[in-house]
Amino acid sequence: MDSSQNLADAPTIPSELMGQLPRRTCISNNGIRMAIAATGLLAFAVFLSYVVVGNSLKAMRTSDTLRREGSEAVGLVGWTHKSEVDYTFTVDGRSFTGEASMPNQVAKSLDRFDRLPIRYLPSNPAINHPAAWEESRSPWLGIALAILSAAGAFLPLGWLRNDRRLVAEGKPTVAVITKWVRGSKGGAGADYEFRTECGSATTGSTRSAMFDWNVVRQKTGVAICVLYLPTNPRQNLPYEELGYRVAQ
Repeated sequence: MDSSQNLADAPTIPSELMGQLPRRTCISNNGIRMAIAATGLLAFAVFLSYVVVGNSLKAMRTSDTLRREGSEAVGLVGWTHKSEVDYTFTVDGRSFTGEASMPNQVAKSLDRFDRLPIRYLPSNPAINHPAAWEESRSPWLGIALAILSAAGAFLPLGWLRNDRRLVAEGKPTVAVITKWVRGSKGGAGADYEFRTECGSATTGSTRSAMFDWNVVRQKTGVAICVLYLPTNPRQNLPYEELGYRVAQ
């Protein structure tokens, strides 16, 4: 790559990047999409946490009420499937059904048509549970999913923060594509190389499939505009991919 290239004359360097630093910035369409994705993930994490905590509290209250106020009846196992059991029981001539998760040791010993003691609320027999064990569903899977969703939301937020700094303080340069990477839905990402202001060779890669694979797959030596931080050239990205633009 020619390190003596005059960046001010390079056609791939937008004129707004040649102004004084720090530049004024505004969010781009890419940035709006990232913000929407982050908001959606955070909303999902909050909703999932609400559901998991709510279900756990409800199960605890039900178990406590059954212990204090419940009566027992003899139920009949309808079917078992892995760790789930379905059953029926009768109270005052009325038939009720229920289903519950089973501990592993119980699941191995229960068969269809086995008798199963059921604890129920006399005021509402529809609230019931096998008397031999209490609800054992763990909330940890739901909590883990909520944590992962919340953590995932911080990824696009972190990208936006870094993108804004690149647009505000980054040095523009011309990079040359060294490799195309096929992405999903007909898109393509790329690895590229550029030289910093002091002449050292640095590499980078696009964060998303920002190119059309059918258009670029036969092309080599394509030049793009990249912004990098002079204090850390490894922190770089194509200007067109960033979540911010220079405010006009």
